[in-house]
Amino acid sequence: MSQQIKRSYEFGPFRIDTVNRLLLRDGEPVPLKAKAVETLLVLVESKGQVLEKDDLMQALWPDSFVEEANLTQNIYMLRKALGDNSYIETVPRRGYRFCAQVRQWEYTAADLVLREQTRTSVIFEEEDEISTDVETGVTSAPATLAETSSLGWGNRIVSRPLVAGLIIIVLATFGTYVWRQNKSAQKGSIASIKSIAVLPFKTLQAASGDEYLGLGMADALITRLSRLGRVIIPPTSAVRKYAELDQPADQAGRELGVDAVLEGTIQRSDNGVRVTVRLMRLADGRTLWADQFDEPLTSVFRLQDSISTRAADVLALKLSGDEEKLLTRNYTSDAEAYQLYLKGRYFWNKRTEQDLKRAIGSFREAIAHDSNYALAYTGLADAYLQLPGYSEAASMEIYPNAKAAAAKALDLDNTLAEAHNSVAGVLSYFEWDWAAAEEEYRRALALDPNYAAAHHRLGVQLAAMGRFDEALFELRRAQELDPLSPITNAILAATYYEARRYDEAIAQLHKTLELDGNFGVAHVGLARTYEAQGLNDEAFKEYLKWRTLAGDSSESLAEMQQAYIAGGLKSFHSRRLKTLLKKAEQTHVRPTEVAAIYARLGEKEQAIRWLERAVSEHEGEVVWLKVLPEYDSLRAEARFTRLLERINLI
Repeated sequence: MSQQIKRSYEFGPFRIDTVNRLLLRDGEPVPLKAKAVETLLVLVESKGQVLEKDDLMQALWPDSFVEEANLTQNIYMLRKALGDNSYIETVPRRGYRFCAQVRQWEYTAADLVLREQTRTSVIFEEEDEISTDVETGVTSAPATLAETSSLGWGNRIVSRPLVAGLIIIVLATFGTYVWRQNKSAQKGSIASIKSIAVLPFKTLQAASGDEYLGLGMADALITRLSRLGRVIIPPTSAVRKYAELDQPADQAGRELGVDAVLEGTIQRSDNGVRVTVRLMRLADGRTLWADQFDEPLTSVFRLQDSISTRAADVLALKLSGDEEKLLTRNYTSDAEAYQLYLKGRYFWNKRTEQDLKRAIGSFREAIAHDSNYALAYTGLADAYLQLPGYSEAASMEIYPNAKAAAAKALDLDNTLAEAHNSVAGVLSYFEWDWAAAEEEYRRALALDPNYAAAHHRLGVQLAAMGRFDEALFELRRAQELDPLSPITNAILAATYYEARRYDEAIAQLHKTLELDGNFGVAHVGLARTYEAQGLNDEAFKEYLKWRTLAGDSSESLAEMQQAYIAGGLKSFHSRRLKTLLKKAEQTHVRPTEVAAIYARLGEKEQAIRWLERAVSEHEGEVVWLKVLPEYDSLRAEARFTRLLERINLI
């Protein structure tokens, strides 16, 4: 009977086991759902060809009706597993193409059995020394096949010395095997650590002004270790909240979705500081490393060098000379400037007008202490970039400051991922140079592949350009790196909204509110999405929550409710518009906020007039004109098309 021919495919370090529907990397299974492996198999078998989305979905779900989101999710999971976006190319508005060179192998079931038997057999060769099978790593005894046959187990003709010798050989073989296995397991326990959360260190007997010391230590280690790109390290913004929470380290690690946590304590004395650290694996609660460091109080940077270097050793990271320099690099020698920088990032991450202004003040103080502190300039640029979106400040007055700070940071250090990210922000939000901005974002990610903020901003830009699959990939990556960030989760939802995937947007916004129920961005996002679906009651409830969190007076909120009862959402929007126009007589208001209301009310002329004003002012929100659903009624207007041309989106 002829044997059935089976196939496997290999590319790079990967192999697809078509029989068991497994993806293997260097022989080890990659955790993937079967449907994701099937998706990869279909792409590989059509290597080099563009597969239309409809054809792919028909091949994968021939007898079912499923949404395109299922295919998108499979592609996303594959790219994550492969760790290289170049394997699967997105062909805009069509489908996907597998681009790598593929090697195909054919075999029969008998071939497979023969190979497996060969791999597990122990060969005794006629040598005087113990030898090791190169495939199994098992040590074998010095005996020939003839000698083992003449032992005569059937007729019991066995000499005692020979038996004793065999016992010794077996014990030696088993002992060597156990030693190898234990050594391998020990390496495996470290090798299994792919992601680590560095939690804010707890300050014992804290003195006044020490509140940033523990967070500062964590931030330094996060920055140093993440730039190596060897393990995934959630950013400081992801762990910041644990500085104020008395929460077990393992619980924090599970919330962050990591394999291990690094925690520590800081204890000050009159002239010194003692830092204790512990690396714990979450799978079994085992402590993989614990250590204690004592330094003079003025040697905080030396402490950080010692801890980060020891952590790299424990993780068995074989570093090049350049990586060793990167690991112990300090971006300022001024401890006060460093503390001010940390304060600035702390306030920046809160994203309110007051806190952004406090952040700007802290960054400027840090620069006053050290005028060559490139990181402080990136913080200053980022704070200026964010301020117009959280205040009534005019973009034309703010963005030049962001541009100057970003340029200074890059001039001081062009190897700094944060500097490239800040420059990219100016290029996209203020200058609308999309190609140059994307190049800078990707340069930042080349320098630091695990830089969540760069993934986040690149995702925002790709969404603004209508490249939704790529945008979602970047934003999900940012979410993986910073899973507890409300703004990252909300922006992911906004991208679903812009792609008209409203159910997914709503689901994601509810997840965001689980992280922070008072996050106004999520409430207004829900309101817009419900309105787009015609769910007006639900939309109004969310609009009202948004305005409550924004600090509107009880009188104003009552008027909004009366307006909605009298005339629905149209009446509510008219009431809101009246408030904004009155405010505009006294101070600056964001033109896009007014334009969006006019568009919802069907007043196209006024909507376009305010959008023209927004573009003239270089308001940051105009970057989404191409994709926001609220402007769909304007897309046939020639003046709207000219606006898109002015911002280089067509």
